[in-house]
Amino acid sequence: MAERTRGPIVENGTDSDDPWERAMAYVREAWTAETINFDEARDDQRFYAGDQWLPDARLDRENANRPVITINRLPGFIHQVTNDIRKDTPAAKAVPSKDGASEEVAEIFNGMIRSIQDKSNAKAAYVQAVENACVTGLGAFKINTIVSNPMKSSEQEIVFERIVDPFQVVWDPACRKPDKSDARYVFMFHDLPNEVFRKQFPDAAMSSMPTGPVGMTGLIWYAVASTRVAEYWYKKTTKKKVLVLQDDTILPVDEALKITEAGQVLDVKEKRTVEVTEVCMRLMSGSEFLTPESPWAGKYIPIIPVIGEEIYIQGRCIRRGMVRDAKDAQRVYNYMRTAAVEAAALQPKMPWILTKDMIRGLEDHWGEMGRRNLPYAVYNVDKMAPGAKPERAAPALAQGGLDSQAQLAGQDLQAVIGIYNVSLGAPSEETSGRAILARQKQGDTGTYNYVDNLATAVRYAGIILVDLIPKIYDTPRIVRTIGEDGSVDMAQINHPEGPDGQPMPAGMMAHIEPEEMEALKKINDLSVGEYDVTVITGPSFATKRMEAAETLSELATKNPKVMELAGDIILKNMDFPGAEEVAKRWERTIPKNVMEDDLPPPPPPPEMIADVELKTAQAAKARADAQNTEAATVETAVGVISMLQQMHGQIAQLTNTLNAMSAPPGTQDGAPPSSPAMGAPGPAPAPPQPQAGPVPSSQVGELEPMQ
Repeated sequence: MAERTRGPIVENGTDSDDPWERAMAYVREAWTAETINFDEARDDQRFYAGDQWLPDARLDRENANRPVITINRLPGFIHQVTNDIRKDTPAAKAVPSKDGASEEVAEIFNGMIRSIQDKSNAKAAYVQAVENACVTGLGAFKINTIVSNPMKSSEQEIVFERIVDPFQVVWDPACRKPDKSDARYVFMFHDLPNEVFRKQFPDAAMSSMPTGPVGMTGLIWYAVASTRVAEYWYKKTTKKKVLVLQDDTILPVDEALKITEAGQVLDVKEKRTVEVTEVCMRLMSGSEFLTPESPWAGKYIPIIPVIGEEIYIQGRCIRRGMVRDAKDAQRVYNYMRTAAVEAAALQPKMPWILTKDMIRGLEDHWGEMGRRNLPYAVYNVDKMAPGAKPERAAPALAQGGLDSQAQLAGQDLQAVIGIYNVSLGAPSEETSGRAILARQKQGDTGTYNYVDNLATAVRYAGIILVDLIPKIYDTPRIVRTIGEDGSVDMAQINHPEGPDGQPMPAGMMAHIEPEEMEALKKINDLSVGEYDVTVITGPSFATKRMEAAETLSELATKNPKVMELAGDIILKNMDFPGAEEVAKRWERTIPKNVMEDDLPPPPPPPEMIADVELKTAQAAKARADAQNTEAATVETAVGVISMLQQMHGQIAQLTNTLNAMSAPPGTQDGAPPSSPAMGAPGPAPAPPQPQAGPVPSSQVGELEPMQ
């Protein structure tokens, strides 16, 4: 079915294939789900702004010229939450996950995230979202991309945008995650002045988007001098073919073709069709689409909610902030304070006690007595009471019950909201600074859910940034990074690496084809690897630095040796002009033998010591076993040699005996043998008899082996 750009608002059409019908059905679906919440939230917003009296009560008092006093205590409680966030803002941190991620690139991610937040004032967006969440139960901020300097470059950069009106955004009512990342669609409304609308869309009908369910009286609002349009963000599922390699790497077919065209061979295991979710955006008015479908670079809808409190009852979501339950207590407080002021103000205007004859003919004069400070009072003498004169009635004492009720109403306010006087800076029994700080932190726990909900939103924003940064900052460039301590640095990203491991010169890059350039290894390639996102909450780096300076200064006061050894560190952590220069000069006064570079290395951790001791013991045992084995081997060898020597002696004796028995007669019984000169061989000399027992180990090497 062909897409149309104009059409009426339909009642049901979420299953329609027509994009217009589906979009308008989504609008109706979202507004129907949010009608009650938005009506109550608008009343909360007006109450927070100071409209705290019921209309009838205010009208009666104003008609009777009676005071209507509003002592709005709610901003103090809300500011307690938002100011804590101003001091200690949650921060997203990228950490390596898998597939080639590294600590160095993760630190570049973190430095770029801090730079993006600093340049676009993300803290203001956070604070505004939390304030709206505290008042109405829902706040939001947006991540967008812009061309920062179109006159010099077409490169885009990422920015944070503040959403002031909490009723400017509606989400898919079917989403259930706290960050609403599972929403199918999101609508964000804008009021364009009619003049701007005509210039941007000269052929479009000037028709505002409805901001309420169709057919419900009073919930559709059209601007008089502007036209309301909407950013329609939605997720689109498409099917794509991918290749699965033997190492389970998945490549889209188009990327695989680029690799094969460059001459690289791919070992493909299988082909597969997968569903891919894309995020798209269209601008629309109340009667048509104003822009064509525009794919978003990331895979997440970049509008992040900050929730106050959500309660689900029978499928319906009840959303509220801090104001909702505090209304009655605030109204009681206003009424009691007004009544007490009114009672005190009426005391000098107590009625006169007199007779009718005393003021006969003087009624106008006496009528002014209660409104003006007249210098005299004229009266007639009453013949019935000749000695009497007009007198004021005794003033009534102010009722203490009014003050008591006002005090109780103030306590009810604190109990309902969860913030007490001590957390707001009121005097307490604690005397030390640490005890007072601990008491204030304890009070912050009552509203910590708002800080934690912001941390959830900041984490989702970090996920969006980690997904978006490699796609927006995808060219070789030098980017600004900010360290955790606020120091500014520059980092080179996505630059091809030369043969020497250094960034490739521009002259060499000019002779390389784009396909070959893609295959080259890059320095700090942001597109390689996967990174997870965590959130850091608690004191900021500046707060930690101040606490460190305070702690070290206290230690130096108790032990002056600390100042001698670490005075430069203490001065670096202090926040006053010239602290860095003073720290450098102090560092020159510290002897070299106590400087960090000259200190002996720190002892290894206990687990490493235990491991070394275990390995040392195992090595010593192995050496002892080897020595015992060697000694046993030597002893065995010595015994064998001794036995062989004994056998050799016995063989020699047996040989002599046999020779003597076989000798001719006359040579026995001790006769001398034949003379050698006559050629007769004489008997061989008998070898020396070996000593019995083992041969000493020192002589083992001197023994000749047996032939």
